Amino acid sequence: MWWQRRSQKNAIGRSRGGRTTKIHLAVDKKKRPIRVIISPGNDHDITQFDDLVDGFCANACLADKAYDAKRVIETLEERGIEAVIPSRTCSKERCLNKALYAIRYLVECAFHDLKRFRRIATRYEKTARNFAGFLNLACWLLWP
Repeated sequence: MWWQRRSQKNAIGRSRGGRTTKIHLAVDKKKRPIRVIISPGNDHDITQFDDLVDGFCANACLADKAYDAKRVIETLEERGIEAVIPSRTCSKERCLNKALYAIRYLVECAFHDLKRFRRIATRYEKTARNFAGFLNLACWLLWP
């Protein structure tokens, strides 16, 4: 239907919580946003993985269980990046560098810093272009 196409174009998806937008974020070790991507709230996190890590040169990739997929692990291994991603209960158990995974809280801290901007937390903008502009501005303000 025409209203579904329009909401997908504006990065608004229908989920349990209502109409939402998902923010995908890559940060450095000082919790500064490096790359930000928005998608409809009903999209899975893994759909934006390639765009999120494209062009990165890092030693490790810290991610949550949503990124535990064979394709993601193989992509990271091809690039020579250590995958620090916990295994889901339905997949084969892998060893996890828990000391390195412990610093994944930096991503959560970066999300917290972004959500302090009321305009980002509530998404007042109708179009994805305007929301992405304010999101990039908020990320720019987070850089010290």
